[in-house]
Amino acid sequence: MRMQRAAYSFVACILLLCLGLLVSTETLTAQTHKKKKKKKPKHSVAIVPPSNFVPTMTGNPGTVKYYFFPNRVGTTWTLRTIQVLFDHEGKIARADTLFTESQVIDSDRMSLQRLPLMVTSDTSYKSTGIGVRSESIYYVDDSVAMTIFNNSVTSEDNRIFLVAPVTLLNSWHEKFGDSLVTKIAGFADSLVTPIGRFDSVLITLTLKDNTDLRKYFVPGRGIVKTIFRSPGPGGRGLVIVTTEMIAFKPPEYK
Repeated sequence: MRMQRAAYSFVACILLLCLGLLVSTETLTAQTHKKKKKKKPKHSVAIVPPSNFVPTMTGNPGTVKYYFFPNRVGTTWTLRTIQVLFDHEGKIARADTLFTESQVIDSDRMSLQRLPLMVTSDTSYKSTGIGVRSESIYYVDDSVAMTIFNNSVTSEDNRIFLVAPVTLLNSWHEKFGDSLVTKIAGFADSLVTPIGRFDSVLITLTLKDNTDLRKYFVPGRGIVKTIFRSPGPGGRGLVIVTTEMIAFKPPEYK
């Protein structure tokens, strides 16, 4: 009887061992299937955002490219920015001056959509000396001029300066999906700047709440002047930021 019970116990152990092996095998098989499922190829995802830009680079009068700055490598310009804070009595409470020198270093780079870009090397500094170096990327053709971020002409961060047609009251959004609107406010007969007097000047206007920004475009030079006005901190006083082009050198003078 004892031997029979021992035999039963031995058989029961074998059955449990077999059952354990069966469960382990099924678990391993299921895990293997799961791993195989993870290894299945994913659907391809387009990393290049679509674009409906069709570049035209004639540079004919009346086009955006005609008004915007030249893209020849070596072209250099210097901007001076003066920020003045007036108190509630109209007295100057603070004033700061910043200089920025930009030089076109590349006009053959392409965006993600294979559209031509222009790159400038920028140096910002105060009167005390050299400051910060950076690069700016632009896309300019006969229909639109804008700064480029993330190497894409469809980036939400891009800032649009000018849009065709170059006619009075034409308006556009400065950023894709943004509510801020800029419009062509007029054409000045004359504008005096530190680099000379210009007789053909396009003026754009951007308004938001109690602030306004005016940009002055000159054919062959681009933005030669900007004026930004805004209430001071806490709504008291007035802030005026004026940027002017104080030097311009075509590439042949470099």
